[in-house]
Amino acid sequence: MRSLVLALLFCLLTTMSGLSNAQELPTQRDTTSIASEETGPVQVPVPSEKAMDYYNSGNVLWAVETLWGMLIPALLLFTGFSAKIRNWAQKLGKKWFFVIGIYLILFSIITFIIDLPLDYYQEFVRQHAYDLSNQTFGKWLNDSLKSLMVGCIIGFLFLWLPYLALKKSPRRWWLYVGIGTIPLLFL
Repeated sequence: MRSLVLALLFCLLTTMSGLSNAQELPTQRDTTSIASEETGPVQVPVPSEKAMDYYNSGNVLWAVETLWGMLIPALLLFTGFSAKIRNWAQKLGKKWFFVIGIYLILFSIITFIIDLPLDYYQEFVRQHAYDLSNQTFGKWLNDSLKSLMVGCIIGFLFLWLPYLALKKSPRRWWLYVGIGTIPLLFL
């Protein structure tokens, strides 16, 4: 209670000291100009040359990564290597559930290895070149391997669902899979 009274007394004294000086009171015209200054456009600082280099190289990397992301699966498919992965998965797992999971794991590991040089440049070298990271190579590689492992586990747990829908309803599987992915949009 005592601190509340002291706080109120402090507020009252500061307000009264401000009222004693008439020239400190803002006029109607001053408050309008202050409000227009506060709601007006904000000046954006000019980007540095280093920031523009980072931005431009990011655009180039985006294009390279997009093309790379289409090229690697296409090469695996059209060279027949994807069929070899499927055959290995069928030898290791006899039932369709395990074949799908093993294929996903093998495919993920192979694409991880193929993508490793580009990811190394994009996520490690580039970030260090622009002083955006101080992570060691070992920590970066450890994080990348953890990400691969989590992706394989989650994929193994859920990838079989679209195939089950395809098996149970060959004509409407796409509808059921689409409806099933709606909750994923809100994650």
